[in-house]
Amino acid sequence: DLNMFFKAVLLGLVAFASADNDDCKNFLFDECHYPPTITAVHVQTMKECKDTCDLYASFQQCDFFTYETSPIVDENCKIYAGESMQEFRDGCNLVGGVADKCVFYEDSCETDAVCSVCTACGSDACGGYMTSECSNIGGGIAVETAALPTRSACASFCDLNSAATYYVFHLEEGLCECFASDEKTCTMTIVTQGTDINACG
Repeated sequence: DLNMFFKAVLLGLVAFASADNDDCKNFLFDECHYPPTITAVHVQTMKECKDTCDLYASFQQCDFFTYETSPIVDENCKIYAGESMQEFRDGCNLVGGVADKCVFYEDSCETDAVCSVCTACGSDACGGYMTSECSNIGGGIAVETAALPTRSACASFCDLNSAATYYVFHLEEGLCECFASDEKTCTMTIVTQGTDINACG
Protein backbone atom coordinates (compact mmCIF):
# COMPACT_ATOMS: atom_id res chain seq x y z
CA ASP A 1 0.00 0.00 0.00
CA LEU A 2 1.50 3.32 -1.14
CA ASN A 3 0.08 5.32 1.77
CA MET A 4 1.57 2.88 4.27
CA PHE A 5 4.94 3.20 2.51
CA PHE A 6 4.93 6.99 2.76
CA LYS A 7 3.88 6.80 6.42
CA ALA A 8 6.76 4.45 7.14
CA VAL A 9 9.20 6.78 5.38
CA LEU A 10 7.84 9.78 7.30
CA LEU A 11 8.16 7.97 10.63
CA GLY A 12 11.72 7.05 9.72
CA LEU A 13 12.55 10.69 8.96
CA VAL A 14 11.01 11.88 12.23
CA ALA A 15 12.97 9.26 14.19
CA PHE A 16 16.17 10.28 12.38
CA ALA A 17 15.62 13.95 13.15
CA SER A 18 14.95 13.19 16.82
CA ALA A 19 18.10 11.10 17.05
CA ASP A 20 20.12 13.97 15.60
CA ASN A 21 18.58 16.40 18.06
CA ASP A 22 19.36 14.11 20.99
CA ASP A 23 22.94 13.70 19.79
CA CYS A 24 23.37 17.47 19.66
CA LYS A 25 21.98 17.92 23.18
CA ASN A 26 24.63 15.63 24.60
CA PHE A 27 27.84 17.65 24.19
CA LEU A 28 29.81 18.72 27.22
CA PHE A 29 32.45 21.45 27.29
CA ASP A 30 34.68 21.86 30.33
CA GLU A 31 37.89 23.61 31.37
CA CYS A 32 36.95 26.53 29.12
CA HIS A 33 38.32 30.06 28.71
CA TYR A 34 35.51 32.54 29.28
CA PRO A 35 35.36 36.10 27.94
CA PRO A 36 34.85 38.91 30.51
CA THR A 37 31.51 38.66 32.30
CA ILE A 38 28.97 41.32 31.29
CA THR A 39 26.99 40.75 34.48
CA ALA A 40 26.45 38.07 37.13
CA VAL A 41 23.20 37.74 39.09
CA HIS A 42 21.42 35.28 41.35
CA VAL A 43 18.33 33.63 39.83
CA GLN A 44 15.96 30.87 40.89
CA THR A 45 15.56 29.16 37.50
CA MET A 46 17.29 28.80 34.16
CA LYS A 47 14.37 30.63 32.54
CA GLU A 48 15.14 33.69 34.68
CA CYS A 49 18.74 33.52 33.47
CA LYS A 50 17.57 33.18 29.85
CA ASP A 51 15.27 36.18 30.29
CA THR A 52 18.21 38.19 31.65
CA CYS A 53 20.31 37.18 28.62
CA ASP A 54 17.47 38.10 26.24
CA LEU A 55 17.21 41.53 27.86
CA TYR A 56 20.96 42.17 27.48
CA ALA A 57 20.85 40.78 23.92
CA SER A 58 18.40 43.56 23.01
CA PHE A 59 21.42 45.89 23.15
CA GLN A 60 23.98 43.33 21.86
CA GLN A 61 25.33 42.41 25.30
CA CYS A 62 24.53 38.69 25.51
CA ASP A 63 25.81 36.01 23.13
CA PHE A 64 25.49 33.20 25.67
CA PHE A 65 24.91 32.60 29.36
CA THR A 66 25.86 30.06 32.01
CA TYR A 67 23.49 28.77 34.67
CA GLU A 68 24.82 26.92 37.72
CA THR A 69 22.90 24.70 40.13
CA SER A 70 25.63 24.27 42.73
CA PRO A 71 24.34 25.55 46.10
CA ILE A 72 27.71 27.12 46.93
CA VAL A 73 27.50 29.52 43.95
CA ASP A 74 25.58 32.70 44.74
CA GLU A 75 25.70 34.56 41.41
CA ASN A 76 24.62 31.51 39.43
CA CYS A 77 23.68 33.30 36.19
CA LYS A 78 26.46 34.88 34.14
CA ILE A 79 26.05 36.80 30.91
CA TYR A 80 28.76 36.84 28.21
CA ALA A 81 29.23 38.71 24.92
CA GLY A 82 31.88 39.48 22.34
CA GLU A 83 32.75 35.89 21.41
CA SER A 84 31.04 33.47 19.06
CA MET A 85 30.03 30.09 20.39
CA GLN A 86 32.43 28.43 17.93
CA GLU A 87 35.31 30.50 19.35
CA PHE A 88 34.24 29.67 22.89
CA ARG A 89 34.00 25.93 22.25
CA ASP A 90 37.36 25.90 20.51
CA GLY A 91 38.86 27.31 23.73
CA CYS A 92 37.68 24.42 25.90
CA ASN A 93 40.21 21.79 26.94
CA LEU A 94 37.70 19.00 27.57
CA VAL A 95 35.02 18.05 25.05
CA GLY A 96 32.57 15.17 25.27
CA GLY A 97 29.97 13.87 22.85
CA VAL A 98 28.18 10.92 21.34
CA ALA A 99 30.60 8.30 20.00
CA ASP A 100 29.69 8.84 16.35
CA LYS A 101 32.35 10.07 13.94
CA CYS A 102 29.65 11.68 11.78
CA VAL A 103 28.30 13.99 14.52
CA PHE A 104 30.16 17.30 14.76
CA TYR A 105 29.75 20.24 17.13
CA GLU A 106 30.89 22.68 14.44
CA ASP A 107 28.48 24.88 12.45
CA SER A 108 28.89 22.80 9.30
CA CYS A 109 30.14 19.38 8.19
CA GLU A 110 30.90 17.63 4.91
CA THR A 111 29.86 14.18 3.79
CA ASP A 112 32.56 11.85 2.48
CA ALA A 113 33.28 8.16 1.94
CA VAL A 114 33.05 7.54 5.69
CA CYS A 115 30.04 9.77 6.46
CA SER A 116 27.33 9.63 3.81
CA VAL A 117 25.23 11.70 6.24
CA CYS A 118 26.66 14.06 8.84
CA THR A 119 25.15 16.13 11.64
CA ALA A 120 26.47 19.67 12.29
CA CYS A 121 25.33 20.44 15.81
CA GLY A 122 26.48 24.05 15.66
CA SER A 123 23.51 24.81 13.42
CA ASP A 124 21.12 22.43 15.17
CA ALA A 125 18.33 23.80 17.36
CA CYS A 126 19.95 22.23 20.45
CA GLY A 127 23.58 22.76 19.46
CA GLY A 128 23.56 25.83 21.69
CA TYR A 129 22.70 23.85 24.83
CA MET A 130 25.77 22.36 26.52
CA THR A 131 26.65 20.89 29.90
CA SER A 132 29.75 21.76 31.92
CA GLU A 133 31.33 21.28 35.36
CA CYS A 134 30.70 17.54 35.03
CA SER A 135 31.83 14.61 37.15
CA ASN A 136 31.29 10.84 37.17
CA ILE A 137 31.30 10.83 33.35
CA GLY A 138 30.27 7.44 32.01
CA GLY A 139 30.00 6.13 35.52
CA GLY A 140 33.65 7.06 36.07
CA ILE A 141 35.13 4.07 34.23
CA ALA A 142 36.38 4.27 30.63
CA VAL A 143 36.06 1.15 28.48
CA GLU A 144 39.08 2.21 26.40
CA THR A 145 41.61 5.04 26.29
CA ALA A 146 44.16 6.19 23.71
CA ALA A 147 46.62 9.01 23.01
CA LEU A 148 45.15 10.87 20.00
CA PRO A 149 45.76 14.31 18.46
CA THR A 150 42.22 15.61 17.80
CA ARG A 151 38.64 15.48 19.00
CA SER A 152 37.44 14.05 15.67
CA ALA A 153 40.04 11.27 15.88
CA CYS A 154 38.75 10.49 19.38
CA ALA A 155 35.12 10.35 18.22
CA SER A 156 36.11 8.00 15.37
CA PHE A 157 38.20 5.83 17.71
CA CYS A 158 35.35 5.39 20.20
CA ASP A 159 32.88 4.80 17.36
CA LEU A 160 34.88 1.69 16.44
CA ASN A 161 34.41 0.25 19.94
CA SER A 162 31.03 -1.50 20.01
CA ALA A 163 30.84 -1.06 23.79
CA ALA A 164 31.33 2.72 23.63
CA THR A 165 28.52 5.25 23.26
CA TYR A 166 30.26 8.41 24.52
CA TYR A 167 33.70 9.96 24.22
CA VAL A 168 35.68 12.56 26.16
CA PHE A 169 38.71 14.26 24.62
CA HIS A 170 41.31 16.16 26.66
CA LEU A 171 42.95 18.58 24.21
CA GLU A 172 46.08 19.58 26.12
CA GLU A 173 46.82 16.03 27.23
CA GLY A 174 45.93 14.48 23.87
CA LEU A 175 43.92 11.87 25.79
CA CYS A 176 40.83 10.14 24.44
CA GLU A 177 38.46 8.23 26.71
CA CYS A 178 35.57 6.02 25.55
CA PHE A 179 32.63 5.29 27.84
CA ALA A 180 29.80 2.79 27.68
CA SER A 181 27.35 5.39 28.97
CA ASP A 182 26.70 9.12 28.61
CA GLU A 183 25.79 9.27 32.30
CA LYS A 184 27.27 12.30 34.07
CA THR A 185 26.59 14.69 36.93
CA CYS A 186 26.83 18.32 35.81
CA THR A 187 26.24 21.54 37.72
CA MET A 188 26.48 24.06 34.90
CA THR A 189 24.65 24.62 31.62
CA ILE A 190 26.05 26.83 28.85
CA VAL A 191 23.35 28.21 26.56
CA THR A 192 23.60 30.27 23.37
CA GLN A 193 21.23 33.24 23.29
CA GLY A 194 18.03 32.29 21.46
CA THR A 195 18.20 28.56 22.27
CA ASP A 196 14.89 26.93 23.26
CA ILE A 197 15.70 25.68 26.76
CA ASN A 198 12.40 23.80 27.03
CA ALA A 199 13.05 21.74 23.91
CA CYS A 200 16.73 21.14 24.65
CA GLY A 201 16.88 20.77 28.42
